[in-house]
Amino acid sequence: MGYFDGALGVIALIAATDDKAGVPICLPESGISLNQAVKIFQKWGADHPEWLHEPARIHVALSLMQAFPCGK
Repeated sequence: MGYFDGALGVIALIAATDDKAGVPICLPESGISLNQAVKIFQKWGADHPEWLHEPARIHVALSLMQAFPCGK
């Protein structure tokens, strides 16, 4: 849970700055819960088992980008 809390914290910090170009993840203004982030990642892992040997940081970001793309 701490890993997801840290990832969401970094995303929120970047979203609070004027330069949002660094992260293409647009979480709702109300944010998301840690449980929701974990469920999103678990679904991503179930849908892409061939990538589970790669570092989690990559796929946590990819799962959140898919769930909360910017501009939609």
